[in-house]
Amino acid sequence: MKAKSILLYLALLPCLLYSQDQTLVGLNLSPLLINTVDIQLERHIMPNMAIQLGTGFRLQSRDGSDPVSPGFLSDYVALRNRAAYGSIGVRFARPDEWDYPYIAFEVVTAYFNELIVPPPPGDGLPGMPPRNVKDFKVGVNANIGFMLRLADKLYLDMGIEMGYASPRPKHDVLAYYLPGMGISTFGLGRIGVDGGYFQPTLAIKYLLKEDKRIRIRRKI
Repeated sequence: MKAKSILLYLALLPCLLYSQDQTLVGLNLSPLLINTVDIQLERHIMPNMAIQLGTGFRLQSRDGSDPVSPGFLSDYVALRNRAAYGSIGVRFARPDEWDYPYIAFEVVTAYFNELIVPPPPGDGLPGMPPRNVKDFKVGVNANIGFMLRLADKLYLDMGIEMGYASPRPKHDVLAYYLPGMGISTFGLGRIGVDGGYFQPTLAIKYLLKEDKRIRIRRKI
């Protein structure tokens, strides 16, 4: 019975996606500090609810060809960082002409392929040689924030994203960044939950299609 319900929801999803006109596409500016492109699509299926999709990639290294992030993020840059992600979730808000708060929940799948220098096994012992590590991580996150209308069809999305994914092994790295998820909040003397992560949201969004109700309200 549960399988039939899931199949029914999946079958109805395309209809829901086209039931509203409100559609926004945006670029999260915060991940650019760590050479990550984060693109988001928001499609309203109800007046107070939207399907939120995300995708992006990371290309960064310390070989001299790529700029290294500011000092407070340098711990999250390995000899080579290659990663990509995809996400799907729901976003709850009541869009208005000017500004409105929101809360969103997502499931994120991220792939990373990195060349790292593992931490030394103990004090006084020689460091381990660089090695390549790659894996998939699946996590969940919550994002709470505020949308501000900057101009006609242009919005600024400001918020904080926090979530959890299974932590990487301790012999791997203590500080790491996963696109679509954020920076790890545990290790290197930082207080946090092992497997927890966060990142700020500062996204510029463009309104591809505006809800008819908002257009009518604006003309009245």
